[in-house]
Amino acid sequence: WLVHVETWNELHEGTEICETKEYGRQYIDLTRRFADVFHARGRLDPADRIDQLDSVSASPEKSQGLRLHISPDGDGLAKVIDLAGEKCWQTQPNRHSESRYLYFDADCTFLDDGLQPVRVTVEYRDAGPDRFVLEYDSADPAAAGIAQRFRHAGVQKIGGKNNWQKATFDLPYARFAGRANGADFRLSCGGAELTIRRVTVERIGQAAAETIDEATARIAADIEQLASDAMQGRGIGTEGLDRAADFLAERFAKLGLRTDLAGGGPFQVFMSSAPVPKTRQGVDWKTIDQTTGGPAAKIAEKSPQSERRRPAEAQPGPARQPVEVKNVVAMLAGEGPRADEVIVVGAHYDHLGMRFKGEQPVVFNGANDNASGTAALLEVARILSQPEKRLPRSVLFIAFSAEERGLVGSFYYVKHPLLPLDKTVAMVNLDMVGCIEGNAVMAAGSATSKLLTKSVGRVADEHGLNLIELPGNIGGSDHIPFYTHEVPVVHWMTTGGRLHYHRPSDDLETLDCGGIARIAAMAADLVVELAETEERPEHRDSGWGGTIIRNVIRLLGSAASAMAEPPQ
Repeated sequence: WLVHVETWNELHEGTEICETKEYGRQYIDLTRRFADVFHARGRLDPADRIDQLDSVSASPEKSQGLRLHISPDGDGLAKVIDLAGEKCWQTQPNRHSESRYLYFDADCTFLDDGLQPVRVTVEYRDAGPDRFVLEYDSADPAAAGIAQRFRHAGVQKIGGKNNWQKATFDLPYARFAGRANGADFRLSCGGAELTIRRVTVERIGQAAAETIDEATARIAADIEQLASDAMQGRGIGTEGLDRAADFLAERFAKLGLRTDLAGGGPFQVFMSSAPVPKTRQGVDWKTIDQTTGGPAAKIAEKSPQSERRRPAEAQPGPARQPVEVKNVVAMLAGEGPRADEVIVVGAHYDHLGMRFKGEQPVVFNGANDNASGTAALLEVARILSQPEKRLPRSVLFIAFSAEERGLVGSFYYVKHPLLPLDKTVAMVNLDMVGCIEGNAVMAAGSATSKLLTKSVGRVADEHGLNLIELPGNIGGSDHIPFYTHEVPVVHWMTTGGRLHYHRPSDDLETLDCGGIARIAAMAADLVVELAETEERPEHRDSGWGGTIIRNVIRLLGSAASAMAEPPQ
């Protein structure tokens, strides 16, 4: 029997289907169902099956269940060369462009029993300096659309040591269905040359697969904690905001970071103001001492509840009281002659708190704004604090407070920096990174440094994210105060979540925690690149502003920081 199923000719690529073409997606899903049915009905005898093996491999000299694949149009060309007595493949430009890929195709019976997590090990020549990625067809149920299903499995840096190295890529939801130009996965190094001597694919079992998703699980757990009702919307003056600060300080400490920069502890404390806790509507006239009379009447007790009952509060505007607010600060110390230079990674952890609907409080949990950025900040700190990492520059992690009041916490920091601003080489900000749409991430402010612009584009591409640059827009978050002091900045955010912005519906279930994990990994790679480059990013004014704009913002920031003075 020969069954011929024909769909769009773009099917072989997988990444070329336009997201707006619903029929294209339906054709691909339909073809996949056809393939599944025929696989199920046409299983080979056990003696002929290769899925009895735990691994398959390919090299120029021997292949077992895995082969190098060259498409009919010449994509995936490779030359076999002899390097130090080793036969290896070297990428070549294809016939139509300078793109260089190596495609690999596993025997169709290797994963014939369905989805299984696998690990791909690549033995490559560390010629550098560059990076390469593995791309594959994902069957992740959380992936929406073709663009997210054809995924990067990670980035491997080629350091330039000129010897053989091994890189491993874990694929938790691999679907080996020949959807990468007729192959199952591909390796690429941009337009640069890549030399490979062996590729191995092995099953890793469900237990190991579960560890692959640990970053997503960690982030979801952190957001669940930060955006729970118990945190009272992390509003200024609430016990929930203090609990969130304690949670962050504890997490930083467990990662082994220095948490003694702010007067021997993790909290940079300043004064702000908060609404008096609401217990009743308006003035409780029954409790007023009538002997004092009129609007000058006073209540003897001085609790927040009594403040709410003051006759003066019958005047327009809510009652306010001074409160202590905390930036949470931790540092990963660098090693070497540039260790006194620092990269700041920040995210604000406060939100709107609670509002009253009649007598009932409504909690604004702020999952996307900005528990998502705070969880990403913790994940970046975890990645960079691994024992094997030793960065030449230091990294300062700051969870800012009072951002929703007008960047008060970050303006306070630049007015009272814990490390010199002239030694601060860049600031990376994470705000509302929880709702990826179209596999896109936005970067504002990166035009403040030529080097930063290049680095931002590179790391986004390496992590398979579509970068939306805003060269003429500096954005509006906690990176702004650093910008006013001529520190190069980049502000990461996602395009989704608009319907829930500053609404009670901004909850965990609206977020893509896997997407947050990808953004955190990308941000960590950016910090590593900024820390390792000998060249210090040089500030330049973006198209949005210049000296005049910076001075105006600094003036406005002075007004904000005037409301945020050290506690007495």
